[in-house]
Amino acid sequence: MVPYENGRLSQAAKLLYEVILNNDPLYTGKVLPTAHQTKANDSEFNKAYEILQSDFKIRPIRIAKAGAWNYAFSMNLLLATILFFLNRHA
Repeated sequence: MVPYENGRLSQAAKLLYEVILNNDPLYTGKVLPTAHQTKANDSEFNKAYEILQSDFKIRPIRIAKAGAWNYAFSMNLLLATILFFLNRHA
């Protein structure tokens, strides 16, 4: 991933991106355990999540009935979402 190699993306953001890339779509409660993050790393994970969303690398695509409140966002890569819609309407 070029932004990571150029030092513009943290290790946590790279890991989060790769987890979503390999398991898309993935709801937010499942990303944390899949990325092998611990409770001690929640702030780093949240920051990475925020960075990837603000850079339009990932986006919520739907609401999943998951987690303690039966409400979580399913995340996917923005590029995958665009390709899905292009193929669907082609």
